[in-house]
Amino acid sequence: MNTSIFTARATNYVHLFNESMGGWFRAKKSDGTWLQTDEQFDPTAQGYGYCEDNAYNYAFPPYDGQGISQFVRNGQRQGWANGFG
Repeated sequence: MNTSIFTARATNYVHLFNESMGGWFRAKKSDGTWLQTDEQFDPTAQGYGYCEDNAYNYAFPPYDGQGISQFVRNGQRQGWANGFG
């Protein structure tokens, strides 16, 4: 079995990261644009690409702690060190 296929699938979440709103994983349309505009985005809202949840609980993929720590270390998640500020 080719592990590179599964690794690529498991780390595809990085393409859903949107820095413009302080660093959230957000849903995209099939054409590659964001499902919602920055003005419409509310991290506490359920739906909008999140299955029975919101942006807060989708913020940390549980299987890639190292990858998430890279986002935080690189300063791409503004305010996260202060509790989702």
